[in-house]
Amino acid sequence: MQILGIIAEYNPFHNGHSYHIDSAKKISNADFVITVMSGNYVQRGEPAIINKYLRTKMALENGIDLVLELPVVFSVSSAQYFATAAINILKSTGIVNAISFGSEIDEIEPLKKLARIKNNFDVKKEMECKKSFATAFFYYVKKNLPGYEKFLTPNNILVIEYLAAMERINWQPKVFNIKRKYCKHDENKLAKKISSALSIRNAIYNNIDISNFIPQNCLQYIPQNFANLDNASNVFHYLIAQKKLTDEILNVNEGIENRIIKAAQNNFLISQIISSANSTRYTNSRLRRIILNTILNIKKDTYQPQYLRILGFKKSSQSLLKMLKKNSSLPIITNIKHIQRLKNNFALNMIKKEIEATDLYPIFLSNQKFFSSNYEYTQPVIIL
Repeated sequence: MQILGIIAEYNPFHNGHSYHIDSAKKISNADFVITVMSGNYVQRGEPAIINKYLRTKMALENGIDLVLELPVVFSVSSAQYFATAAINILKSTGIVNAISFGSEIDEIEPLKKLARIKNNFDVKKEMECKKSFATAFFYYVKKNLPGYEKFLTPNNILVIEYLAAMERINWQPKVFNIKRKYCKHDENKLAKKISSALSIRNAIYNNIDISNFIPQNCLQYIPQNFANLDNASNVFHYLIAQKKLTDEILNVNEGIENRIIKAAQNNFLISQIISSANSTRYTNSRLRRIILNTILNIKKDTYQPQYLRILGFKKSSQSLLKMLKKNSSLPIITNIKHIQRLKNNFALNMIKKEIEATDLYPIFLSNQKFFSSNYEYTQPVIIL
């Protein structure tokens, strides 16, 4: 039996995601598809524009059989830790034997070579010249694998991290690469047929019709009350005043917290603070992650995934759920009310952080009156 794994954020789910799922299922001949999906917060350092339960419904209605959550402590981390955790979750299922990525080239082999280069990359040594990680790695590749630097595009870099993680943990599922079509990963304008998630989010923020760019069955899940990092600007200034932005926060080092605090003295909105504090070394994404981690109080740690959290599944795929329960090397969570059954304190701390982060999600909404504490305890697993 072929069980395909996909790592995604679906922020929001759009036609490009449908194309990837359909193409991957076809070329892999998959019987089932499991996705590891970021929850309410995503790797670019922002709250997901639409909450994780609505995005789970979008995924299940468009080709995914079962949705597992990537815990928030990984979903708001750097690309390496995001990718490593997601790959570990797929391996831990004990049933995923194939994996598909969306990249910007036809062949996977160049990205596999870059993954091997990545695993030999000495971060501290190469960053002595005060470059950002991405810039330092670009020049390292240019020196050690001339010509391959052209493959270091945003979408490809994450695929490289997935492949590097698979090599580090010695996991070798079948790999199916799907080339991205019609638009670039970071394209900020709507295209004719398939548009980037970034351009669709911008359209939602600006009340522009997106009905041509997402599956029709997803339109019902696009809320009027969407999330934006700037909506928590008041909260972030309060936390700065309370001296909560310290070097204990995830992704903070080299005194970068002082740069952010200085920028906040003359700017109110988080987006303005980021624009003021960024540099070639301190990218917008890294600054967003630091600010978001401060708001969520996510501190540095070395955890690996401690459980598999099921956000939703199809009724027609219940046999998949049975296989997962039989073969998983990690405990499975379907009901938050039962987390005390977890014997591992690391697992308990991780899921409690998820609960806290979900309770904070409403502060990012455009209409903050919609607040429901302990939401995780009242929201059941999505079954379609």
